[in-house]
Amino acid sequence: MTEEERQRTILELEAAVCKPIPKRESKVKKCECCGEPLIKGDCSDHPSYVRMHQQYLNRMREQYDYRG
Repeated sequence: MTEEERQRTILELEAAVCKPIPKRESKVKKCECCGEPLIKGDCSDHPSYVRMHQQYLNRMREQYDYRG
């Protein structure tokens, strides 16, 4: 086995075993309904129950829209 084949095999094994690093979320949280930045975790236009409902709808849409 040549050095190039060895390195290629190592890279293939690392790619198969290693998980991708998860992306970090942005520091500024935004309202799920209007997209405005949250002030102390609250949106002036949308109460928390409306935002929670929108989070649920978005999660369900992602689940059913995914056709891997």
